[in-house]
Amino acid sequence: MYMPTNVEDTCIIPYLKTKIIDRITKHPNHTCALYGNFNRDIALRQRQTKNTYTPPQEEDLQWKSFTTFLNLEHIPSNTSISRQWGYNYTSTSLIDGFYIHSPDNNIFISTTNTNMNLSSNHYPVTLHIPHNTLIARPLPPTNTSSIRILNPIPPENLGNFNITFFEKILRE
Repeated sequence: MYMPTNVEDTCIIPYLKTKIIDRITKHPNHTCALYGNFNRDIALRQRQTKNTYTPPQEEDLQWKSFTTFLNLEHIPSNTSISRQWGYNYTSTSLIDGFYIHSPDNNIFISTTNTNMNLSSNHYPVTLHIPHNTLIARPLPPTNTSSIRILNPIPPENLGNFNITFFEKILRE
């Protein structure tokens, strides 16, 4: 799930939250993982841009309240950073990441590869899944459309066939 970053797209956040709530409440014993750029200070550590530090904002605290309500835990990374702001690779904060809802959240870890400078403004963040863990996406909704005959035989032709068929059988 990616949280919108543009102001005009923030109207879909309630929809995304509803989908997350639905999935977790329908399957409370399943492991659910959220991943991506949540556009939130997901670890509530503060954001750093050059020498400016910004504490968690109201939206960050609301997101934390939402994830806590659903027992979603932030999976800590091996660094305190995951995203750069602009071209200055020393201006970083933890925004990309993962949340987990699992019977055993402690078996999941993530790492940030700070040695790989990509052309984007993100360091790659990797979720490490324990061996013998089954991961599956939700099944797509099934279309239960009724069966229909594409070229049905007209009733008049069926009637003629029945008459001809039964007349032939009676003659034999």
